[in-house]
Amino acid sequence: MTAYRKVKWGMLWALEMFYRRTRRKAYLSSDLLVYFPDEAPLVPELFVVFDIEPKERVKYVVSAEGKGVDFALEVLVSGDRRKDLESNVVRYASLGISEYFIFDRRKRHLHGYRLASPGLRTYTPIAPQVGRYPSRVLGLDLSIVGSRLRFYVDTAMVLQSDEIIHALEESVEE
Repeated sequence: MTAYRKVKWGMLWALEMFYRRTRRKAYLSSDLLVYFPDEAPLVPELFVVFDIEPKERVKYVVSAEGKGVDFALEVLVSGDRRKDLESNVVRYASLGISEYFIFDRRKRHLHGYRLASPGLRTYTPIAPQVGRYPSRVLGLDLSIVGSRLRFYVDTAMVLQSDEIIHALEESVEE
């Protein structure tokens, strides 16, 4: 598995486990086609929709589900930077996606955008607070630690699968 895929799956798994533990109903996916009415489909690296069944899907059709995407995240590694940093900022806002984050792995930078209110269709930048970007939609803060994008609840870091496995292995060894 490439480092890029590990990053995405680590974030996805951490969020899935977090919402499962907090009993918040959330559908999370990565690289899945999302169809909005009368729009070209999009394929966010990671997206979250709250208050729908977290069942297996082969595509996400907003009109069939009755609910659009709440949170989208793109991971920049290479490719068309302008698409993620400019075009998607306008497009995702016009589709009503409440929050959009871009994690630039190469530059180790995070960009966050939010709709100021549900009726608006333009984003305002999210300003970091003490190095973290608060996500109202996720109820978590986002921050870059080393080369990873991390999620926080207050001061506690949401662990990823490899960290939990490592802690369990250490516990077994003791």
